[in-house]
Amino acid sequence: MRSIHDDTQIVIFKKAVPKESISKSVAVFTISMILILFGAFALLFCEKFGFVEILFETVSAFGTVGLSMGITAKLSAFGKLVITAIMFLGRVGSLTVVFALAKARPKLDVRYPEETVLIG
Repeated sequence: MRSIHDDTQIVIFKKAVPKESISKSVAVFTISMILILFGAFALLFCEKFGFVEILFETVSAFGTVGLSMGITAKLSAFGKLVITAIMFLGRVGSLTVVFALAKARPKLDVRYPEETVLIG
């Protein structure tokens, strides 16, 4: 939220956090949420359990924490495959998966000047 109001540094414990780190953390959060929601909706469409149970199982699988509401054993083969994939993606890391699947681009030594753009 702070970056919306001004473009000063983001400071935590009197240390400035680089904007690259902020961008990576936002990317990890966004990709993780997309994976969790995709897995939850895939399970919702093919399983007979409620939204809360499915979401809990999906988040628990992504975090590989081992908590369960007891429905994992009752899932269909497709549901177990989805949960297994979510567990794998959560363990490997969302950013790692994206980098592994992304096409490598050659790094250019060109740096463009920055310009302030009026937004809103």
